[in-house]
Amino acid sequence: MLDENGWLAGSSVLVRVSEDRFRFYSLYSLFPVIMSGAYDVQMMPLNRFIFQVDGPKSLQIIEKAFKADFHDLRFARNKTIDVDGDEIFVHRLGMSGALAYEIQGDESIADKVFNLVVEAGEEFGMKTLGIRQYMCGGVHTPGGYPNHLVYCAAPGYFAPESAGGMGLAPAGSAKDDLDNYYVDLYDIKWDYLVDWDHDFPGKAALQKRAAEPHRTAVTLIWDREDVGRVFAAGIYDPDLKGEGIDDYNEILPSIDRVHVDKVMEEDRRVGVSQGCCVDYYTNQFVSLGFVAEEHAAEGTELEVLWGEPGGSQYRVKATVVPMPLYNGAWRNETCDVMTMVPERPYLKA
Repeated sequence: MLDENGWLAGSSVLVRVSEDRFRFYSLYSLFPVIMSGAYDVQMMPLNRFIFQVDGPKSLQIIEKAFKADFHDLRFARNKTIDVDGDEIFVHRLGMSGALAYEIQGDESIADKVFNLVVEAGEEFGMKTLGIRQYMCGGVHTPGGYPNHLVYCAAPGYFAPESAGGMGLAPAGSAKDDLDNYYVDLYDIKWDYLVDWDHDFPGKAALQKRAAEPHRTAVTLIWDREDVGRVFAAGIYDPDLKGEGIDDYNEILPSIDRVHVDKVMEEDRRVGVSQGCCVDYYTNQFVSLGFVAEEHAAEGTELEVLWGEPGGSQYRVKATVVPMPLYNGAWRNETCDVMTMVPERPYLKA
């Protein structure tokens, strides 16, 4: 969903569950459309649980848990199965970038399903990480999924709740430069998804921008010593306003704010940074950067400006690497589970 200026106004997974029924999540920008009365559509809230199992052994875990075969499930596809009379919805989707499956169902059976998955995962060394790891940039950023980060830094999210927004406040060093705070489909490499054969909000602005220089999405590896200085500043610097570094890996560090920082080359702004977090596999501090194309080459040295206007600000050196950071053999979009996990003895147990 775009606004009239062509900026990304919201994004979500939209799942078709029958001929005329769809399920979506967190797409606040769609609410005004639904509530306008212009379309023959009804919205019904659902009380459902969502669990994700991520990693190279996720397929084996869910097959053992539910005694069902999911080898045929391609990326971004789903199926519904019966588990002891209960309906379970399984979607091959995750946020780590690796092979992953999302499990959904009615909240009344959440504990039952959770216990089945945890018990099945013990054999494979699975760890339960909790909602914070899912909601933080800790998986979205290394996985290279900008949707969960940028939809919070969108015009509609700063609109008051009375106007269909979330009433959030912009934060970070880019808060005084909202025209560069937002992103469009070119910035996040989603322009290939556009169908130009129909009208949609923001179409004219997006078409105009197609011929203009635009940013591209990269991963930024932050300098460890500079990150340490910012951590220390959160303790001793009374003029470091806005989010503290202790909120570094929260997408919504304070419930009413969204953090976006300027990316600099010396004294010139060349982009923005979002979703800063620790990548626990490499123990590196990383973020997603949306930078001018001439600064997007791997190995380029830039700086992230930490701290809000009007308070203390710190420069953190950052090195450009490709997005996604994780692009290994088990990348969910491309891995072939039929050859990578050929045996399935757990289905016979």
